Amino acid sequence: MIKQILQRTGVVLKKILKWLGIGFSIIIIGGFIPATLGAYGLFWERWTTSLLGNPLNPRLSWYTPLEKTTGNFSQPLATLASEGSAIQQDVLQEASDYAELHGSDSLVIQHNGKIVYENYWNDTKPESLFALHSITKTMNALLMGHAIEDGFIDSVDIPAATFIEEWKGSNKENIQIRDLLNMASGIQESYNFEPTSPRIQRIMGLDIVAPNIAAETKGKPGTAFLHVNPNSQILGIIIERATGQRFSEYFSEKIW
Repeated sequence: MIKQILQRTGVVLKKILKWLGIGFSIIIIGGFIPATLGAYGLFWERWTTSLLGNPLNPRLSWYTPLEKTTGNFSQPLATLASEGSAIQQDVLQEASDYAELHGSDSLVIQHNGKIVYENYWNDTKPESLFALHSITKTMNALLMGHAIEDGFIDSVDIPAATFIEEWKGSNKENIQIRDLLNMASGIQESYNFEPTSPRIQRIMGLDIVAPNIAAETKGKPGTAFLHVNPNSQILGIIIERATGQRFSEYFSEKIW
């Protein structure tokens, strides 16, 4: 009796595993693989490929379409042979060794307005494109200074709601631009990584404005430091709304 029950149980389990395998294969072949190739749109390509690598260092196709920052490249950056630099050769080499050891793609050292050393790894070239990641936080601060100097923004000590009108009448209306710059706005980051979550929509979504403006807050603005990306993304939105220009256009005009 027990033997028969075990045999029947084994048959049932085999059938279950068989159908699970078929279902899994259908999902992979008909869903996941086409999604990674862009068959279901850019968002799903971003989300599925993030599962195959590091979402904090995505491939360049994530940023399609790229928005060009024109800049002024009429004059190439001045260079100086490293032997002629005031920086000692062994110091430059030590910096290069450190960069290579820690997985860097490139190292460019500029001193007194001239490039005195450069090195590249992992098939990277001087013309290669790559994401700046948190360097953009510094760019936000620089552009904010220009926007104030140009009269588009009165001061960093005014409510961000002056330009983020969606915040007026909410618990975010007292957040100052300075709070966003100091990462002290009280804005929180979600750690839900489901496709529809606010965090994923802010990172991979095709419209990052709405989910950033809708970010939740906790505590009084200006009282606690919390490093979260929505602060910087909202600053970018403020700069665009204040200047009436695309971020890349104003960046190109003032910095690049």
